[in-house]
This record gives sequence, structure tokens and C-alpha cells, in this order.
Amino acid sequence: MVAYCENKGWQVELIKDIGSGLNYKKRGLNKLIDKILNEEVSRLIITDKDRLLRFGSELIFSLCSHYQLDMD
Repeated sequence: MVAYCENKGWQVELIKDIGSGLNYKKRGLNKLIDKILNEEVSRLIITDKDRLLRFGSELIFSLCSHYQLDMD
């Protein structure tokens, strides 16, 4: 995924968590939300929406839409 982004010329910051997709207290998830709210992100790329959150990924997608982030 990193190579794909770099080939597109995008700056990459990989944020990942280890743990359940049901856990909302993941450090990486909170970092992502903070970056979206602080407008530090212009594009969100995920491998599978269930990897983001098992339930509630639509909340993240709504934030991305509100802040006009591209999503791949």
C-alpha cells in the first residue's frame, strides 16, 4: 500500500493498530480522528473498511466527507 501511494506522489503516514475492530480506544484510531479534525490529512486510504472499525466506520467516512478528504 505504501508503494502504491508513493507511486502516486502522495506523502504517506501509516497509522495502524493491533486489536479488535470493536475497540474504540485504539491509539491509532484516535490519532487518525485528531488528524482529520485538525485538517492534517487530505486523503484516507484503507485496505478494508472493517479494518478501520467493525461497526462505526461510517462515522469516520462522514468526517472525511465533511472535511472533503479523498478516500481510496
